[in-house]
This record gives sequence, structure tokens and C-alpha cells, in this order.
Amino acid sequence: MIASRRTSTVCTGATHVVRTVGPQQVALEPLSLGDYRLTGTFRGVMHQPAGPYAAYTTTLYLAQDGARVTGVTRLAALDGAYWGDLQLEGDAGPWTAPWCAPGSFELHRVEDRPRVLLPLDEM
Repeated sequence: MIASRRTSTVCTGATHVVRTVGPQQVALEPLSLGDYRLTGTFRGVMHQPAGPYAAYTTTLYLAQDGARVTGVTRLAALDGAYWGDLQLEGDAGPWTAPWCAPGSFELHRVEDRPRVLLPLDEM
């Protein structure tokens, strides 16, 4: 017997999602972005409750080539006292930042076009 319930919790270690559920079997498939393109500019807020500030304004400039994603994350404390640009690159999928306190993003896409990303010392 398989029992389940709807949940809205975040599963940060998730690597698969349920594809189908049968009487004696649950079929899983790897997490995937499918046809969703990450290229573009996203703006919003990064929440980091255990960090030095609880929230930061955030802009992500991303460029995707297949599963490869590169870009820059611009963060700023809400009071403007601190800000920084973080260069990123990796595969689209679950990620971690082991040197940072846990957090989450609330973002919306503001532009679909790729942007020219300059080295951090030229921004």
C-alpha cells in the first residue's frame, strides 16, 4: 500500500519527482528544467534568515547553453550598506553555496534577452 499527501514544504535535497503512481509502484524521474530557459534577467529578494541581514534585493543575469548556466548575482542589503556581485557557473539543477547561510529566492523575470556579462572588475 502506498500512502501520500499533498505537501508544500521545500525539499532541498530532492533529485527526482514522482512521474506515476500505481497500485504497487511509484515511478520517479530526475528533476529537469524541461523546455524552461533560464537565460534572462530576474529581480526580486533573497531571504537569508540566519545571515547577517534577513533579506537582500537581488538581480540575476543568467545565460544558459544547454544544461550549462553562467551569470552574475547582484545582492544588496535593503539599507544599501552592503552589496556585492557573485559570479556563477554550473549545471542547471540543485545547487548549494556551502559558505553561505541557508536562504531562498523570490524572483520574477524582467527580461528574456541574454546580456553581455563583464568580468567582475569591469562592472
